[in-house]
Amino acid sequence: MFKFLSDEQSVRVKGEYRLRRLVMVVFLLVICLTILLISLIPAYVTSYSRQTEAESLINTLNQSPTVKEGQSLQTWLVNINKKLSALSPDKNMDMPYELFVKVLDNKVNGVRITGLSYRKVGKVSTLFIAGVARDRQVLLSFEDKLNLSKQFSKVNIPASTFAKDKDINFEINMTPIKQ
Repeated sequence: MFKFLSDEQSVRVKGEYRLRRLVMVVFLLVICLTILLISLIPAYVTSYSRQTEAESLINTLNQSPTVKEGQSLQTWLVNINKKLSALSPDKNMDMPYELFVKVLDNKVNGVRITGLSYRKVGKVSTLFIAGVARDRQVLLSFEDKLNLSKQFSKVNIPASTFAKDKDINFEINMTPIKQ
């Protein structure tokens, strides 16, 4: 039948068919998108209701006294852990008790230790020893023994400590060597 039409009419018919095909494709796309959107509505409603339910449950739990006690307990634990970290060993190498034992093992006769203290700032540990020495010679031998033990570095005795001849009150600062 197209063969009986003139060239001008066959071009118009072809244009009309193209237009109809385009309208049908657009119409089918609209129908597909509509079906897709309609099929997504139940999933949206379900997820929205779950979200609302979860938010209300979270609000209820946050208002309960148990959570408030838990939060205060958490804060308390964080503070305690910070305080305990000062005494915590650095890779099990600088436990204060072991350092005190090392000092007492190096004590010489004539030295009476009246106080031991330990301080750790960052990764640097410092040991403080307070005591009374019988005389200067005993105090110097105690310092030499601590230096020769190779367990402590920077064994410091203030020069003012040597002002007295006998019954010398002293304070020694030292840094343990990590082994």
